[in-house]
Amino acid sequence: MKYLATGKVAGSHGTHRQSTTCGAPLVVALFSLLLLMSACGGGSSPGVSGGDSGANGGNAGNPNIGNPNGSDTDGPGGSDPEDPGFRRDCFWVSQTDPSVQNTLYPDAFATYWTASFDIPVGGKVLLKGEYPYARYSSLHIYNPILQPLDAIADVELVPDAGSVNVALAGADRTATNRSWTAQVLAAVPPENINDREGNTLYSFQGRDGNNAPSQKANVIYRVYIEDNGRDVSGDVGLPTVVLVDATGNETTGTDACSAATDLPSPGTLNDIRQGDDPVSTVPSSAAFDTFTISWLRFFNFQGSQANRFNSTPAGAPLIASPLNSTNSAGGFASNVHNAYIYAQLNHGAEDNNPLTRLVGAFEMQVPTTPNTVNGNTVMGSADMRYWSITTNENNQQAFVDGVYDEDSVAPLRVGVSGENELDPTAANRRIFLVSRPGEERPSNATAECGVNWLSWGFATHSILILRNMLSENAFKQAVQQIPPLPGECEEPVMNPNYSAVNFTAGTAQNDAGSFFPYGTHMTKVEFEALGCPVASGAISNISVQRNRTDCEPNEP
Repeated sequence: MKYLATGKVAGSHGTHRQSTTCGAPLVVALFSLLLLMSACGGGSSPGVSGGDSGANGGNAGNPNIGNPNGSDTDGPGGSDPEDPGFRRDCFWVSQTDPSVQNTLYPDAFATYWTASFDIPVGGKVLLKGEYPYARYSSLHIYNPILQPLDAIADVELVPDAGSVNVALAGADRTATNRSWTAQVLAAVPPENINDREGNTLYSFQGRDGNNAPSQKANVIYRVYIEDNGRDVSGDVGLPTVVLVDATGNETTGTDACSAATDLPSPGTLNDIRQGDDPVSTVPSSAAFDTFTISWLRFFNFQGSQANRFNSTPAGAPLIASPLNSTNSAGGFASNVHNAYIYAQLNHGAEDNNPLTRLVGAFEMQVPTTPNTVNGNTVMGSADMRYWSITTNENNQQAFVDGVYDEDSVAPLRVGVSGENELDPTAANRRIFLVSRPGEERPSNATAECGVNWLSWGFATHSILILRNMLSENAFKQAVQQIPPLPGECEEPVMNPNYSAVNFTAGTAQNDAGSFFPYGTHMTKVEFEALGCPVASGAISNISVQRNRTDCEPNEP
């Protein structure tokens, strides 16, 4: 397998980060409810979507983003005929995305289905599905505190006889025969990855190597970026379930759904999420380091809480302390096929003057990804499968806005005709501007000016999350390559031109070809002064990380 971190080690990479409400104690309490009701979801928060969703704002590129009013159907793989964007059944009893359950720092360009069930003693559970007409799909299994235990990416699923794995580079994405079969076993996975059974999820509990099989399985099925005109399942429905007991007898259809446990209602999760945040008084990093945007890699829940203090007076000692765990246990219902860096933003001004409030601006080289959203017939080869950047509310963990690879716009320049045109020297660059919507949004923060605008929402602080999915081992600037040295290796790994001399001197780095998102806070007036189009290279590239010179890329 050429991909780095495909999930065959428990919790090999984590997702979401930063502060939590629910807060630390409530996260544990919440998910002793067992079934990750929202996978990356929880009820929506008033005003969080931020209105005014202009260029790349809101849910651009994902028109079928779920429906909180969908209804149950009887058979596995069923859908509500009144709403093709909503699917669930007696086994996959919960479909979530930010329009349904908005918490745990979700990505709006994915849809999640959850199931909690018992594996027959001495038997197994079979899941039978089809590769969707979409960018990516996967199966994950979790423990009660939302740490991933095991996962299978679509590229790892061996197709049924006569079928095609359409997720493989070079495969025909339009193939009619596209089925697969996976099994869920109550067993501890072998230490040697080569000893694993194919197409298998292992259900177990434990930590630090003291693991035991678990008959209870909590599974999330994900689909990212369905092709245009397809429903959120990628037009293939949901995997069906077959229970196989110890004697080999099979139970199928709706009878198999008796294995699923009764689940808490979405309201339960919502009520907890809306409670007071136990750590809301923790000062924001940006309050102490107003203008720089500092990025940290996410490894696990414990480390993300320590990193809330990044750039505060306590930040450096805490990040370097044993409190900042760097094991890749994950948390927040992480997707092990993603790796993440995150940063805090702060609007800075306590008054109501939109001219003095701060916006966040950053620029980066973007990795190549396969084009799929327009129904492309061949799965392309690229640096990675997918990338996205989202803004999320700091304490409520709610999605606010986002943009993904195919949905983003490249920088422009003024052409000979006087009209804005694509800048061929910056075709793989992207400029981002994050602000509150409405009058605080700079007039040139638009696609017409070559800028990807993201709404900040209406909170004082915001979390930026950059995701890299299934990066190729050969692509050394991926987030997956950042070793477990928090706050020290993000920039040197992601910028191939990084200079320790420049860092020491506090001078600008050479960011040509840098996949590190250099950025700064500025005022609306300052950003508007950059004109339209906003030229590539206009955003500050002064190093803001606590970096070292011996950062070796992470090994698979």
